[in-house]
Amino acid sequence: KEGKTLVLTRGRSPQDYYYALRQQRTAVIHHEWIEGEPGEKARFPTVLLYANGDTGQSGVPMGSVISSAGVHTLHVEVSGAPAGSPVVLIGSGAGQSLPIPLGNTDGSGKLQSVYTVMMPASGEEWYFVVACAADELACGSNQNHRAVTAPIWFTSGS
Repeated sequence: KEGKTLVLTRGRSPQDYYYALRQQRTAVIHHEWIEGEPGEKARFPTVLLYANGDTGQSGVPMGSVISSAGVHTLHVEVSGAPAGSPVVLIGSGAGQSLPIPLGNTDGSGKLQSVYTVMMPASGEEWYFVVACAADELACGSNQNHRAVTAPIWFTSGS
């Protein structure tokens, strides 16, 4: 079995996919979370990471670089994952040596969470989302993940 790379696009044209891939708007799903038999449509969870808005038109999607100063809010939405799956935020921000727990998916496999970050005073920071199997106690601290998003980068102008 193989995993899936999901591409977050605004449409279905080849240009939409080329743009999304150039902008690194991707998430990866481990094969253990993909269901369906050969010849059927595959069923798999979605894991979305946005900044400064919802997952509609107003949010800045994963793969983006943000350079505006101030406070920014990261929004995470997971759906279709196994119940009880831990979801964490991995970041390079000051003092971020451990994964930041965002919670576990509910009985229907959903989780919505927000996390606030500050623009770094200088340099660059990044954040991405990792989701793990329900029995994984060290989610984000090892390679036992089931889903990973592309990061969002925060780059200071100085």
